[in-house]
Amino acid sequence: MEYVIIGIIVLALILLFANVRVVPQATEYVIEFLGKYKTTWGAGLHVKVPIIETIAKKITLKEQVLDSPPQPVITKDNVTMQIDTVVYFRIYDAKLYTYGVVSPLNALQNLTATTLRNLVGELELDGTLVLREQFPGLGTVFSTPVGENVGNAYDFLAKYCREVGQPLQFFPATDADVENLRARFGVVEVTPVRAWFDYLYDAQDMVSFRGRRFNGQRNHIHRFQRLYPDWSFERVTAQNLPEVCAFFDDFTHRYHKDSDSAQAEEGCVREFLRDFAAYAPLAGLLRVNGRVVGFSAGEIVGDTLIIHIEKADIAYEGVYQVLVNEYAKCFVTPGVRYINREEDAGDEGLRRSKESYHPVRLLEKYLVQIPAQPEKGDKSMQEVYEFLKKCGTYYLATVDGDQPRVRPFGTVNLFEGNLYIQTGKVKAVSREMTANPKVELCAFDGETWLRVSAKAVEDDRVQARQDLLDHYPELQSLYTADDGNTQVFALTEATATFSSFQAAPRVVRW
Repeated sequence: MEYVIIGIIVLALILLFANVRVVPQATEYVIEFLGKYKTTWGAGLHVKVPIIETIAKKITLKEQVLDSPPQPVITKDNVTMQIDTVVYFRIYDAKLYTYGVVSPLNALQNLTATTLRNLVGELELDGTLVLREQFPGLGTVFSTPVGENVGNAYDFLAKYCREVGQPLQFFPATDADVENLRARFGVVEVTPVRAWFDYLYDAQDMVSFRGRRFNGQRNHIHRFQRLYPDWSFERVTAQNLPEVCAFFDDFTHRYHKDSDSAQAEEGCVREFLRDFAAYAPLAGLLRVNGRVVGFSAGEIVGDTLIIHIEKADIAYEGVYQVLVNEYAKCFVTPGVRYINREEDAGDEGLRRSKESYHPVRLLEKYLVQIPAQPEKGDKSMQEVYEFLKKCGTYYLATVDGDQPRVRPFGTVNLFEGNLYIQTGKVKAVSREMTANPKVELCAFDGETWLRVSAKAVEDDRVQARQDLLDHYPELQSLYTADDGNTQVFALTEATATFSSFQAAPRVVRW
């Protein structure tokens, strides 16, 4: 009898341990009870009822990559291209992923292919090029289009962003890019992004480190040479490239950072090393006792040597100063006036280091945001414009610090698909809208009243100011388009509500 009891206990223990499950972090298990969904297990310890409960699917919640093979797509002008796609996706609902679609990965791949065909089918292959990227902290951004017919590219991007519900924004944009975008769209919001400013140095300063300004750099170099007398600098070639790759593997392991920008940079460096021959860069490495302790790579564009990669083991005191100096000595040619060591990505330590080399200039980069572009023939803005014109006078609300301000206004204009109001820079309302662009306006025609909530964004183009004044001849004795005082503001990100006692409120947006 006691053997039977022992046997039962052993069997129970076996069943218990056989049905204990530990769900790893970032993983979920879908559990079925007699073939029917019961629950979803999150990370941790769980016990499954034997036989009647089963694990239907194990789902990872980590971001995954779906790499689709190249496929032919046809452009609007009947050009066939081979395009490969990479989709990054993450599962948020394990139950829906398990039961919602048959073969979800295949469905995702087919959906990607269909979307790609639809998008490319609206483009013409006319030499226009634009890049879309995910910048840390900025979201989806586009490069400014280049090529023969950028107008079509801008129209396509505006339409695409409107359809997918994302803002149209360009980054990195130079001063020239900003002016071109203003000329194209009129109303733009420009934000300097300090973390992505490039550091521009005098090339000869980096070659010689002469003068009192560079005492610190020279001291670091001398100390490095004393501590590590068996050091050398050489060009990176196909023969020593494997040593550079091994160094970078060790470097990323020892100095790993979890930030999005660091991860993106690491991926770019690995791609560069993998396709080293195709890039044909100006690259050099630094050795100590035969071991690679740092490397740099870049290219010459015009009169500037741009250093794209600069990595060194800080366990060796003075290693960066030596690497910068030796790289400049090796690759600065007579036509090179400047060295661009690119941005600091918002890393305060890296910022202090780059500033200590005394840049001659910081090359500004801007995030340019384009307010939502209404579709051609959009009647919502026209309806608001006509209502305000009929009323003649409306009331504009702004914020002055913590004090709301309301005053009567009378100017309103439609120009290039945007709704505009006008004022003068000398007026308090101008200062208030510049400091806080959130405004509201209200109008009443005797039966219906209108309230518009919007963002007022200045359009500094002479033609925008002139067009409004052309519609208000009575203002031309007080204002001119180029008097330095006249201002026009576009109402963007607007929500307009028509209300009355006879009907339910009606909302239009642009």
